[in-house]
Amino acid sequence: MGTRPHRSERQEAGVQPFKSAFEQENLSEFIRLAARGGRGIEPVETIPEAESREAWDGKDGQVVEEEFSLEDLMGDDDKPAADAEL
Repeated sequence: MGTRPHRSERQEAGVQPFKSAFEQENLSEFIRLAARGGRGIEPVETIPEAESREAWDGKDGQVVEEEFSLEDLMGDDDKPAADAEL
């Protein structure tokens, strides 16, 4: 019996995007099809390098809350516009 070729020798790199609702039935179907070779596999020409980052210190980040008025966001609708027709 011959040996099976390594996966990288059998298949080009690719991704298979999950385009369904994140529910168990859809995930199970996606995994089942992916295990058989998948469908809708999109080729990847180059695999990006992972960047190094500092380890997480376990603390939450600081929340920056900005004060703003609704008038600044919505405009002042109570005042008639100077060029509005009456």
